[in-house]
Amino acid sequence: MHKPFENLVVIDLSRYLLGAYASLYFADLGARVIKVEDTRTGDLVRGEEPKLDGESYYHYALNRNKESISLNLKDPEVLGHFYDLIKKADVLIENYRPGVTKRLGIDFETLHDINPDLVYVSFSAYGQDDPRSLDALHDINIVAKTGYYDLTQGAVALLQPADLSAAMVGIQGALTGLLIRGENGGSHIDVSMYDSTVWWNAMLDSRWFFYGKNLTSNMREYPSVGYNIYRTKDGRMISFGLYEHNFWNDFCDDIDRPDLYNMLKDTPEENPIAYQAVVDFAASMTYAEWETWLEDKPYAIAPCLTKTEAIELAIKTDPHMINYVDFPRFGTALQTNTPHVIGKMRARLEDAREPAELGASTRSVLSWLGSSNESIDAMLERGAIKCTPEADEIQPVIAIAC
Repeated sequence: MHKPFENLVVIDLSRYLLGAYASLYFADLGARVIKVEDTRTGDLVRGEEPKLDGESYYHYALNRNKESISLNLKDPEVLGHFYDLIKKADVLIENYRPGVTKRLGIDFETLHDINPDLVYVSFSAYGQDDPRSLDALHDINIVAKTGYYDLTQGAVALLQPADLSAAMVGIQGALTGLLIRGENGGSHIDVSMYDSTVWWNAMLDSRWFFYGKNLTSNMREYPSVGYNIYRTKDGRMISFGLYEHNFWNDFCDDIDRPDLYNMLKDTPEENPIAYQAVVDFAASMTYAEWETWLEDKPYAIAPCLTKTEAIELAIKTDPHMINYVDFPRFGTALQTNTPHVIGKMRARLEDAREPAELGASTRSVLSWLGSSNESIDAMLERGAIKCTPEADEIQPVIAIAC
């Protein structure tokens, strides 16, 4: 089935999660995504543990359906070929610190002159013109700056809120840029990780205002008595999502505790008696007994699955979303799909191409751009590019082997 981005070329210069998450969306939906990596280590995700057979979980989570070319952009000849690539590109994604692209000659203004229709997506901590973006900051630091971790009392998120929110803003920005470029030409999409995370905090920040410009961990909306995680008799966990008063009061009747009516939104600190009552009831049944008890109940209460249980269940019930894929080089790897369903079209994991080795498409892309084999060999000899001969053979986009 036709995919919406089959006619797009996306250049991904980024490292780590920010850009890779955004470019994966385009890759899964048909775009030709070319990762431009350095000639030393490439994208640093390649080195992240855990690894199997020398391949990183991080690389295999984010980089399927993409090509890899390995270039030293400080080499004038290589930079010229990169400019030729830009002439064919629709979107570029980068997350250098502000100022680095200018020094390399790959900033928006320079590339806009080469390709006026290029949509150029930049990720940084606070935006391209904010000096705070020059500071050493990671996801945890950005999230901390929004006040979120004060509300969690320092409990660190297992996912990366700043990275993921910014990546999604980057996708939205790129799509908007593509939508309007017929009228305005290419645009610079300046994505601030901080702004993106503040956007995700909108409900909390509004709550702060409506509480008289004050919000502490004990003033949060949840976890509350009715919206919380509780331990079962055998030490497993169960999730309560009782947010509506009618369901909560019916639940109170079921457990013979009408005295708990309308206390569902109290926090444990505000109402320790009600909280302890639910703690005790949750602990009165085992995990299996809870599953049985819930069979004929209308409540938003569900057992907490272990990660193994959750993945095995998802593969069984939603194999289009998460499943094992057999790759030619690595073998079997778990893959999580892009979730978008557009009409009757969605990305298919069974069609996924394996995350590429560093430089796997260097020769084929340079040949596509018009470079001769002799020129490519000379750049390879002086270390200006890197090419992986074996991997080029499994790249289906261009059949020229390295």
